[in-house]
Amino acid sequence: MRLTHVLFATLFASPIFSFVLPNEIHQQPHLVKPGAIDKDFSFADIVDQVVDFVEEEGEHVRDRTKKHGGKGGHGKHPKHPKHPSHPPGHGHDEKPGDGDEKKTILEVIDSDSAFKIASHIIDHRETIAKALNASDADITLLAPLNSAFPHGHKDPKHRPPEEFITKAILYHIVAGTHKADSLKDGQLLDTGLSLDSLNDRPQKIRVFEHNHHVAFNYHSRIAKDDIKASNGLIQAVNHALLPPPDTVKVLRHFPGVFGVLLVAVKRAGLGEDLSTTKGITLFAPTNRAFKKLGLRKLKYLFSRKGKETLKKILSYHVSSDLAYGPDLREGTAKELPTLQGEKIKLEVKDSDPEHGHKHKVIEINGKAHVIVTDGIASNGAIHVIDTVLVPPKKDHDGDDEEDEEEDYFEIIYDLLFNRDVEDDQKFNFEL
Repeated sequence: MRLTHVLFATLFASPIFSFVLPNEIHQQPHLVKPGAIDKDFSFADIVDQVVDFVEEEGEHVRDRTKKHGGKGGHGKHPKHPKHPSHPPGHGHDEKPGDGDEKKTILEVIDSDSAFKIASHIIDHRETIAKALNASDADITLLAPLNSAFPHGHKDPKHRPPEEFITKAILYHIVAGTHKADSLKDGQLLDTGLSLDSLNDRPQKIRVFEHNHHVAFNYHSRIAKDDIKASNGLIQAVNHALLPPPDTVKVLRHFPGVFGVLLVAVKRAGLGEDLSTTKGITLFAPTNRAFKKLGLRKLKYLFSRKGKETLKKILSYHVSSDLAYGPDLREGTAKELPTLQGEKIKLEVKDSDPEHGHKHKVIEINGKAHVIVTDGIASNGAIHVIDTVLVPPKKDHDGDDEEDEEEDYFEIIYDLLFNRDVEDDQKFNFEL
């Protein structure tokens, strides 16, 4: 079985996403081909290579452990104590220890066989190893257990880019010391990964609380909390985390929610802008939000004459100011500039019974509401909204426009009115 077939069932499954769509949004869990991550590597190829790489590293650690009778070591770092060898990924992980307040984070994971693979990967990157060994680090390491890495399939073609591996490691390093009981649902954590695509701001991890467990980006759960170290804390996690892709690639994994938006983005020629513009905030309307427009307006927007209007409307959903959930909730009212040129007005309300919101809600232009915040992408943040935003100035109302392009409108119609549609091929296009 090719590793791409188990991509979202093992190590690199949902942990690349930082937000979960409630059932009432009618999320359909089927996936679409993510497309090219850059001119040289597709996202699937990158993941294949990373999986092969960590398997190769894991085999190397196990072979070294076996060769040296359970003893290992990485240069000047403390050696691993002898432990029974169990292959990672098969439920036989040794339980991590409690740590040691006299050892640094690096020394703790190097001396704990439950982190053998993660330790080996980190120790071979001198700059990161030094950071974890610094006495004044004040960080929290989300350390994947051995079982977080795949095992049992080894067919390496070539290594993934070193930069990609380094970014993945940095994404597990959180600024500040965070005990498990201090982590709250919806909290955003700054990581050691600063990205040019975020205007050099640190990439985020989102905290989730569910089933009495704390998790990061929903699926990476804390397996053992608050492992002690002299320069911070270690939270052992059961899934490794990958830095999320760009906004378009994130949306493409939820066609049952954002299918119409994706088709509209392609139709308007905005895919590259949404993927490459740095530090954006995208207010993403759901399929239900588009359905509110009605068939006549949709026909116009997806017609030849309505293409420019569609582009302006979509551009009105994108702000060049990067704003996460806490930024939106700060204060009671604010304005954000958009790529379309006009500003959108946000107001924080304690409740909105008229629209069925009993708790604090973020309202946009007095009509739309943010229903899910903080979808983390490599170039910004995604907030899900329940109504399509329309710029103040309308170039054409479309009331008498009947010229439609059937290829696009057929897809829109199926998405909105045919509940049985499950043809992901319709979304398998490059944006």
